[in-house]
Amino acid sequence: MKKLILFTLLMLSLPSFISACTRCETRSFNLYSYDESINIIELLITEKVKSDYEARKAQYEIDTTNWNKAKRPKPFSPPPNYTDFEIEIIEIYKGKANPKITKLRVNGLNSSCYWEPKIGESYIFYLDEIEFENGIEYIEISTSPRLLNVKTSYYHSEKVAIKLLEAKSEGKFKINQSNLCSEIGKYLPVQGKFKNGKRHGKWIIAEPVNRSSRCKIKPQKKVLVLNYKKGNLIFINYFSPKNENGEWNFVFFWNHIIANELNK
Repeated sequence: MKKLILFTLLMLSLPSFISACTRCETRSFNLYSYDESINIIELLITEKVKSDYEARKAQYEIDTTNWNKAKRPKPFSPPPNYTDFEIEIIEIYKGKANPKITKLRVNGLNSSCYWEPKIGESYIFYLDEIEFENGIEYIEISTSPRLLNVKTSYYHSEKVAIKLLEAKSEGKFKINQSNLCSEIGKYLPVQGKFKNGKRHGKWIIAEPVNRSSRCKIKPQKKVLVLNYKKGNLIFINYFSPKNENGEWNFVFFWNHIIANELNK
């Protein structure tokens, strides 16, 4: 019953409207995003692939000039709703993606929320499955994945956090991201323990630092306690954050975990 009440309270605090353009993410390391991602990859953007739309359009106009029934023009498809980029994979932190993948596809070109990476810069992308087209693998992202640009101050600490979780070293560990904001001082977004290569005992999640936060509010050291037993999540203790945006983030990320794992 307590689990059901906790889930209900969290769901009631979730905003009724979520903008399609909103990146529901945190500046601090997000354990939920890590758990939900099938692949986590660091890559370098080397080139933007030029669309062949204008060339196809020009050819279509030529083909349709004085055409006859004996030689019908090829059908003309509309412009693509994506942009392709040439990439180099730097490192695969999670998943079994092919390190030789050379294409990134960013969807939503015709959307007001469209975003694209900068040429010559590196990013860490949290991804789902690797896509295929004509037998060729490529990475595909929507408008709202978790991603980090190499120029962000927390890029290095995010990499350290990912590697720490992937290693699953025996015993207790702490993820340190005290470099997020000078105002907050020591900041440990995740503290936990591995036993026999599996999560075990209490994992303490600190109040998140949001992308838009100016760090005026010092985050609480504990807003979630995830209780694991041999790798299985068995209970969650929730403490209301001081920052309303922080509360929204945690409700959004963890409510389905509570629903799927604790209320079966």
